[in-house]
Formats: sequence, structure tokens, C-alpha cells
Amino acid sequence: MTILASVAATGLLAGCSTFDTDTVARVDGTELNQVQLDELVTILPSSDQAQPPGTTGSLENPNDIRQAISVWIQATVQQDVLDERAIVISDLALDDVTANLSAQLPGFSELSDDSRDLLIGYLAGGEPLASVPTETSPELIAFYNQGSEDSGIICVSHILVEDEAAADAIVARLDEGADFAELAAAESTDPGSGAAGGDLGCTFVNDFVAQFVPEFVAGALPAEIGEPTAPIMSDFGFHVILVRDGESSAAGLAPIQSNLRYLARVADITVDSRYGSFDTTVGAVLPLG
Repeated sequence: MTILASVAATGLLAGCSTFDTDTVARVDGTELNQVQLDELVTILPSSDQAQPPGTTGSLENPNDIRQAISVWIQATVQQDVLDERAIVISDLALDDVTANLSAQLPGFSELSDDSRDLLIGYLAGGEPLASVPTETSPELIAFYNQGSEDSGIICVSHILVEDEAAADAIVARLDEGADFAELAAAESTDPGSGAAGGDLGCTFVNDFVAQFVPEFVAGALPAEIGEPTAPIMSDFGFHVILVRDGESSAAGLAPIQSNLRYLARVADITVDSRYGSFDTTVGAVLPLG
């Protein structure tokens, strides 16, 4: 995977400020200075897709500068979590990534140790971070329970039926105390989720919006956690939607605990306002305004 592909796959608003020194950005206690930023800008591929392949970034291009800051932030967040969880990247993985970067990025071997180690660790660390099982933390559950607008995460179940009368009957049974998962298993016409008690999994809100039909999204996003919705009509039929609470969604939230979009949301990230601010929904520094 290339550096730019890794940025796109992270599919991560953090604070902005004007620093008094040459500090460009800060993640918790780690700082990016102007010298390292300039080095990263001119080693990474240009963000301008109109440029010929192999063209590196320009210090005159604001998008190239924001791209380099984004890479540094994501890499630093990831390394902090690897250190915190005592996850060690294998020498084989480090060697493979070093060889790939040397081939992809002219001048890679001339980089400072800090920049070279940052890029190697960034590309080599994603897989071991995601592959180490972790128990969903109380902090993530509490973070999720703030609601999807604040957390950027949503865990959804639904019961799909053919007509509104059947959906109304489902809502009435839920109001009387019926178990949502049991009803989904017995009544839902969606064979995939029905067999799982209606569970559609946990995902980031921007991914959820892209994956599901607009009517379903419009019904789910404003729903109160733990309160089934009124019937929602789509081309598939009528849905009764449940946005589940964090405690009942712990298994689905577990993979998110190692995702950079979540990790960046809970990190203390600051970017000099001259460059913009770090938007955790897209994992990139965006211009202000």
C-alpha cells in the first residue's frame, strides 16, 4: 500500500491554534516542526492528480502541505497507540515496508531518521494494530453513548417487513416489551440480518451514509439510542430501526477501537490555523472556512 492510499483508506474536527514557535502541529505531547514538515512535503507524492506519476509535493502547494501534516498526524496517533498497547512490529514487516518505500519514493534513504521512521512505522503498523484483539473499553462505550452526532459511530439493528401494517404490529409488540432481536429473528424478511437478531453492525457515520439507502439513513441518524423508530419506508419494504446502546454493541465496537478515525477523535490534536484544522471524519487537515 502506498502512503496516499493509506491516507484515503483511513477514512479520521480537532483543535486549531496559532503557535508561537515553529511548531506546525501537535499530537498529545509530540510536535511536528517546520523542518520535518518541509521534508515530508517534498518526499510524498503530489496531491495534484493532474501531475505526472512520480511527481512529489511542492512547498508552494497548500494541498500538498495539508496532506503531509495529515500523514504525520495519523502516523503519530498510530504509533502512540502501538506503544501504549505494547504492540511490536516484526522486523520482516519493517524490512518489507522499507524496501517498498525506497522503491516508491526517490530520496527516501536521504530522509532524516525521524521522517524515515515515521513513514515506515505508519505503513507497517496498521496491520498489527488491527490484528491484536482488544476488549472494548468502557471509554469507547461511553464515547459511543454520547450519540452518533458526537461520536461519529452508529450501531444499528432493523426489522424489515413487507407492508406498513406489519411494521405497525412490530412496533406495538416492542411497546409491549417484546425483545427486538427475537422479533427480528422471527419476523424480519432480511435473511442476513434477521438471523443475527437484526444486527447490521457498527460503523462510522460517514460510511453508514454511503452504504445504506437515504430513507434508512434519514430514519436512523436522528433516532434515540435504545428506542425503536416508527416504520420507515424504503424500496425494500418497511423498517423498524433500533440504534443500539454501547453496552449491547460491545462486540461490534471492538474493531473500531483500533481504527485511526476513532483513535484520532480521542487524541489531543492541534494544527496551526495557518494550515487549517484536522477533521476526524475524513482523516485529513482541511482549510478553515
